[in-house]
Amino acid sequence: MLLSFVSAGCRTSEPNFSRIINEPAPLPSGVREKFGVIGLLPLETRSVAELSRPANRLEAIMPVGGRTFDTVRGSTRWEESDGERFNHRTAEYETHPRVIEKEFNQEVASLAFSSLAAGLVGVVGGLFAGVPEAEIQRSEESLRRALAERPLEAGVHEQVLKLTRRHATNYIALSAADAATLNLGNATNRNLAALGERGLDSVLWVRVDYQRFDHAKGVNPPMTFASGVSLQVLRVSDGALLHTSFLDYRGRRKKFTAWAERDAKSFRAELSRASQFLGAAVVEKIFAPSAVK
Repeated sequence: MLLSFVSAGCRTSEPNFSRIINEPAPLPSGVREKFGVIGLLPLETRSVAELSRPANRLEAIMPVGGRTFDTVRGSTRWEESDGERFNHRTAEYETHPRVIEKEFNQEVASLAFSSLAAGLVGVVGGLFAGVPEAEIQRSEESLRRALAERPLEAGVHEQVLKLTRRHATNYIALSAADAATLNLGNATNRNLAALGERGLDSVLWVRVDYQRFDHAKGVNPPMTFASGVSLQVLRVSDGALLHTSFLDYRGRRKKFTAWAERDAKSFRAELSRASQFLGAAVVEKIFAPSAVK
């Protein structure tokens, strides 16, 4: 019985493979031709990675106990009697006071029994299902180290450069110093005109909007790495928006501590896959829809 309470809520029907879940259709050639020579900016990130944690042993007591309480309360059945009589004056059936008292006592007993069971299973189940806090902290440090040493932004940018060198000619790679002078964050006061002197007609601005672990409810559920990337093509002459789209990535599914094992080997591999998928999708969309396949 304990195992059923502990494991409840951890199932998921999501596919367990890496993919872009909303991969858009490639742009028509007529639209891409309007981009001219494109400046490739280094990727930016708009948020810190959100690494959801599993419940530690203390935190696991409440959800395990709560599920136990609901299950026991739902399965508890007491002997019942209708205890009703007909009131001729009001022409209605009424419950006899003695029956009300009996039902009240049964309800109190049911609550006491359910609470006792929930408390016992909650404590034992929390110790069984929860992850030790020290292990959670070590795992998080390993995952954060992987993100710092192999950031997704750099990986996607490297993949975009690699594929454009192979499949495109209408681009110029720009540096972080170039990006710092453009004032891209201010939509009404961007400084793109100077790029025209370098032979550019537009710039491709790609940003990582989020990185996180998605997961179902549960004490220690499997977690899926998810990331969203937005891209915009801006015209150099006047800063006009020529194109915008969004790529939504979902990776494989593992438990938190499994992602962090062996210096986050699995997580580093997932970041590499995400970089490859997202980078290829950007190039397919903007440059060469048939060549990257």
